[in-house]
Amino acid sequence: MKGLLRKDFYMMVRYCRSMLLILVMFLGVSFVNTDNLFFNVYPCMLCSMLPITLISYDERSHWNQYSMTMPYTRAQLVGSKYLLGLMVNAAAVVVSLLTAVLRTVFFAHDTVVPGDVLSLGSMMLAVSLAAPSLCLPWIFKLGAEKGRLAFYGVIVVMFGGAAAVSNLSANGVGIPAGFSGPWILPGMAALYAASWALSLAFYKKKEV
Repeated sequence: MKGLLRKDFYMMVRYCRSMLLILVMFLGVSFVNTDNLFFNVYPCMLCSMLPITLISYDERSHWNQYSMTMPYTRAQLVGSKYLLGLMVNAAAVVVSLLTAVLRTVFFAHDTVVPGDVLSLGSMMLAVSLAAPSLCLPWIFKLGAEKGRLAFYGVIVVMFGGAAAVSNLSANGVGIPAGFSGPWILPGMAALYAASWALSLAFYKKKEV
C-alpha cells in the first residue's frame, strides 16, 4: 500500500502542478474577497478530484493491467485511492481553514470564533469527501471515460451547492444547519466507507 501511495504522490507532482497554482490563486483571492466563502471552499472541491484524475492517468498508461503482475491485491489498488483522497482532502481543509482564520484576523479585523471555525471545517471536509464518494464507484465500475457522466453531474451539483452556501454567507445568513450540524462528519464518513466498499465490489468483478 505504501508503494501505491508513493506512486500516486509522484504522479501528482508530475501531472497536477497546475492544480497547485489554481489553489494558490483562489486562496489569495480569498484574502481580498472576505465576504465570500467560495474561494475557501473551492480548493477543497478541487483536491477532492485528485483520485479521479489519477485513475484517468492510470488507465491511459495501462497501469491497471501492469499492476496485475505485481504483488498487489485489488483491495489495495482501490484502498490506495481512497486513502490518498482522505490525506489530500484533510490537507486542503487545514490549509483553507488556516487561510480563513488569517483572513478574519488580519483583513476583516474580526474575532475568530472556535465554533464557527469547527462548523466551517466540518462543511469543507464534507464537501471535499462528497465528490469521490459519489463518483469513484462508477469510475471503478465503468472506467474513467465512461464514468465521466457521473463525474460531471456531481461537479455541477457541488459547484451549485457551494455557490448557494457562499451567497447565503455573503448575505449574512450564515452556514445552514444542515451543512454544519454535528451529524455531517459521521454521515459523510459513513458515505465514504460505503463508497469504498462498493468500489471494491465493482472492481473485483471488473476485467482489466
